[in-house]
Amino acid sequence: MRETSPYPLTTQCACMDDEGRIWMVSNMVNGLFCLDPDTGKTEYVTSFEREPLFCGSLYTKAFWYKGKVICIPCLAKNIAFYDTVTGEIRYLPIRSEEYLVYFNAVSFAEEKVLLFPVIYSSFAYILDLERESYDSIPFTYGENSHQAEGRIVQGEALCGEKAYFVIRDTNRFFSFDIKTHIMDFFQGADHHPFVTMTSDGRYLYPFSADGRSYDIYDGGTYITTRQLLPEKEAGKAAVPYEQLKYIACSCVEGAIVNMPMRNVKLQFFADGCMKNCVLDWKQIRMADAKIQAFAVCFQRRGKLILLPYHSSTVVEVDLGDASVRYLDISICSSVLNGLFKKLWEQPEHNIQLKEESCSLQRYLDALEDMPSPRTEQDVLQTNGSRIYNILNGQEG
Repeated sequence: MRETSPYPLTTQCACMDDEGRIWMVSNMVNGLFCLDPDTGKTEYVTSFEREPLFCGSLYTKAFWYKGKVICIPCLAKNIAFYDTVTGEIRYLPIRSEEYLVYFNAVSFAEEKVLLFPVIYSSFAYILDLERESYDSIPFTYGENSHQAEGRIVQGEALCGEKAYFVIRDTNRFFSFDIKTHIMDFFQGADHHPFVTMTSDGRYLYPFSADGRSYDIYDGGTYITTRQLLPEKEAGKAAVPYEQLKYIACSCVEGAIVNMPMRNVKLQFFADGCMKNCVLDWKQIRMADAKIQAFAVCFQRRGKLILLPYHSSTVVEVDLGDASVRYLDISICSSVLNGLFKKLWEQPEHNIQLKEESCSLQRYLDALEDMPSPRTEQDVLQTNGSRIYNILNGQEG
């Protein structure tokens, strides 16, 4: 029997290798895992020793290139290159703690990735996956700075030699020419704001902030709108996150997949028409109505694979007959305990675990396998002293 634990394996950073295995970085702990969708087996591979052991969103994008898993950082300080043959990890520093910049990652050649800042910055980077190095690109928003400053820039669209991004929660988007670094700005045909953008290489698909539709553009020219849900007046403005039905759209080998929040059907546009698939949300564990269930999608052997973001269930949808397979994945207790042991063995004691990263119950379960004393009394308040005493058998 496959060992499981109550600690979910969630991700927003994953890639698929040439054999169809999926490599993913946990969104909660510092760990790289490998999933075989055929068998449902998930294996812990390694941790990134230069990064914190317990930290959400260390990496938010991954690429597969010639036997390597390349991880693009969010809160991590380094781009990581994991060699799946030798097991070696090479690190490429890209930011400091004082200057947090994370990136949209747009692959525009087999070995090249554009790293464009999500938050306001004056530098982008061209990452060379072959040389494991990058070149800095200074740029400026110019007279459009007031539109982007203080806002999130988001997207993964590429058409020709131009990458496209939306200025989130506005109806504006822009292109960035990868060769000339020239930026062109556009305004949406309607007044509804956008949250992200994807592309199939020919058309652009900016996704509406109300989660009910996405537009189709040919460059800066509006073509039409695909409505996912009936249009409402609320569609003229961004709506609260917890009210969204769909969070984004993603282009996966020509199929435009609309990522559902919860209790709605999966919709995707493929083979010239919109297709629907009813999901059994009772089989999708730990997916709350107010949070995003999935963040990454792949197409593999005629099937869509949705990876869990705030759930612990992989969903596999057959593009032919729309049949659905549900696969629960988690971080096994032995791996989790090993991570806690590494944390305990670290000389620094200024690491703090927050509830959203690791619940108290999971932490206490892992502590059972550790030798006594399990903690040291340093600067503790009243409740902290009580927990300290309980853990060391001084109070029941």
